[in-house]
Amino acid sequence: MTTKEEASDRRKAVLGAIVEDYVASCIPVASGRLLERHDLGVSSATVRKDMARLEDEGLVIQPHLSAGRIPSHSGYRLFVEQLLPSTDLRGPEKWTIRSAFRVAPFDVEELLQLATAVLANFLGNVAFVTLPASGTVTLRSCAVIPHEPGVVRMVAELHGAPPQDCIINGLATDEPEKLEMYGREISDLLAGKNVSEIEEFPAPRARFKCEILLVLVSTMREIERRRYGDVHYVGLGNMIRQPEFHEVSLVQRGIELLEDGGLVAILGPDAESAEDVAVYIGDETTELLMDYSAVMGTYESVHGRGFIGVLGPARMTYRKTIGAVRQVTETVAGVAAAGAA
Repeated sequence: MTTKEEASDRRKAVLGAIVEDYVASCIPVASGRLLERHDLGVSSATVRKDMARLEDEGLVIQPHLSAGRIPSHSGYRLFVEQLLPSTDLRGPEKWTIRSAFRVAPFDVEELLQLATAVLANFLGNVAFVTLPASGTVTLRSCAVIPHEPGVVRMVAELHGAPPQDCIINGLATDEPEKLEMYGREISDLLAGKNVSEIEEFPAPRARFKCEILLVLVSTMREIERRRYGDVHYVGLGNMIRQPEFHEVSLVQRGIELLEDGGLVAILGPDAESAEDVAVYIGDETTELLMDYSAVMGTYESVHGRGFIGVLGPARMTYRKTIGAVRQVTETVAGVAAAGAA
């Protein structure tokens, strides 16, 4: 008799097979095809039952009636975190990337341009980099100062950026004591936090507090965008060739994510704190990534810290992508350090 643990392991094997086949073909995977291509050691009826259970668990989706299944974002996440035995590149793959850096320039900008070209060609998705920037921007303190009826000034003292002095119009309270008290409350609660951490705090009930906090968050987001500067990216043709992006509007949104710095501004603080390459699948982190996935690594140089990453569809070869971003990030850091020596 099959135990619950054995049944769970079998369903994970079925999920892994669905992910592998769908990534390779972009065609919904049917039970018959799984049995033809994978030695699952069970009957077709069992595979169909497992696929139905995976759908109930939200790990696969049936795009339309009588179609096979495709992985959901949750399915990809489970695949990345539990089913990949390793995210390291294989020997020939490592050699391909190493050989591309045989004569790597020591100039940081040229080195980063080479890194994006290597990733885009190796992976067939859009690769992007940012120039080095010094530490994460965090809140030091906040003061909310009455200015005139319905208008206040918010002065945010920051670590890693100049003070920000903002005028906020149309607030729902004109009581100076409440405004000044909320400024002190923000300082007590959020001092030392970056913008991503601040966004995790529950929204205040009072409308005027929500408006002030929204201005603080949007101000810090804009600083993050400016701090990382222009995002250099290559491989747009790769994106256009992906079956998922046959709609021009999807490609346009991907370009906007890169060009306005929004992608890096939102994901950067989290990627900086990650111990390894960070993987973002679909809209699990931000709605901006709906229909996309991103893999980002952080590199260090004498000039500061920056990001190297890949943007593509959720249907991504995660093992190869994670391994390549990791190796290119480490290579860039090593070459930059050697050039500074």
